[in-house]
Amino acid sequence: MSAGGCDIIEDPGFKSPPPPIDSGVRKVLLIKYTGDRCGLCPAGNDEADKVQKFYGSRLVIVSMHTGRTFAAPGDTPEFAYDFRTPTGEELYNFLEKPGQPTGTVNFLKDGSKREITPTGWSTAIALQLALKPPLSIKITPQLSSDSILSLQADVRYFQTGSNHRLAVYLVEDSIVYAQIDYRKNPNPVIPNYLHRHVFRGAIGGGGAFGYVLPTAQSGETVLKNYMFDFRGTGFNLRHCSVIVAVSDGDTKNTLQVEEVRVLK
Repeated sequence: MSAGGCDIIEDPGFKSPPPPIDSGVRKVLLIKYTGDRCGLCPAGNDEADKVQKFYGSRLVIVSMHTGRTFAAPGDTPEFAYDFRTPTGEELYNFLEKPGQPTGTVNFLKDGSKREITPTGWSTAIALQLALKPPLSIKITPQLSSDSILSLQADVRYFQTGSNHRLAVYLVEDSIVYAQIDYRKNPNPVIPNYLHRHVFRGAIGGGGAFGYVLPTAQSGETVLKNYMFDFRGTGFNLRHCSVIVAVSDGDTKNTLQVEEVRVLK
């Protein structure tokens, strides 16, 4: 199931008057690629929980169920639901379909590959958090009484930026569903597994990395607006968050990321 909605971006983007410049807070995006029928993936999920407890709100996690082998619906009733999304599959194909569990930390390359095994996540995250952020992101969500989300993303630059892309992701947390875990014997199927940070799709268009932002000078803020209609999705609004990530259009590396809950 993927997230749809109406993208109301006004290009090339409205720039507000330059505010005072501060240093900002660097945040890091960890996307883990998983599947409910991946028996090794719960160990990766445990590692993600571990690193988030350590790094707190400076780490933003997205869990994408991807690929046919471990995420496609199975032959039994407990695995009938399909968590895959078009954007998740686009990113999984971009990575050349690595084995799971795996993840990307700001889409940085580790040698010739961008994916990093769970044991390497913490080190990669720490290295990214040590860098000075080139920009900050502020997300302002507003939910109407009929479950239509209006979203404003303010991207504030601390240095000149060009060819950056902005993507908006929708995540739903705490989904109870079946999961295979090979650590469980004799029956590896957990019928009521708690799935965290489940990716529900991208809001707006522009592909997995989003739309190109206009060139901005140090001190400028670029504003983008989006809408999403939750009606008929079945998503639990109390568990939903919006994630905004700005990446370098050339390297694909994430420069900054921010997350906010739909309902506070």
